[in-house]
Amino acid sequence: MYHKQRSFKTREAIEWSYNVHNLLNRDQDQEKLKRLRNTFDPKSHYYTVEIWAAMPSFFTKKGNISSRTHDVTNFEKPLLDLLTDPKYYNIEPPAGCQNLNVNDKIFCDLISKKRPSKDGQARLIITIGIKDLKDLDPL
Repeated sequence: MYHKQRSFKTREAIEWSYNVHNLLNRDQDQEKLKRLRNTFDPKSHYYTVEIWAAMPSFFTKKGNISSRTHDVTNFEKPLLDLLTDPKYYNIEPPAGCQNLNVNDKIFCDLISKKRPSKDGQARLIITIGIKDLKDLDPL
């Protein structure tokens, strides 16, 4: 994601961000994001998210998981930032879009999975939910 200095994103990371914002800007996704923003109350709710990644070239010829698959944690944080960060909210795509416009600290549940792609195409499936704070189980 970053050059040797952590303050500069690579060209590939910027292009990936632009692609995510363009996808989030589709009418059907904007409707879902708006519904989530309008329903969410930070005094009584928290967000949950599931991220499923379908990856081509998942296995090596020997049947092991390929080093070409990304670490699950490597796509979680950048994706959550694009989905939530207020700094992107008032910027037109591809540099931004109307996302959830919240601090990602209010995400309390995160489930991530990576799996082989059925059709050889890379894709992300993201499911965002809202839950009641009173139902948050202490550990």
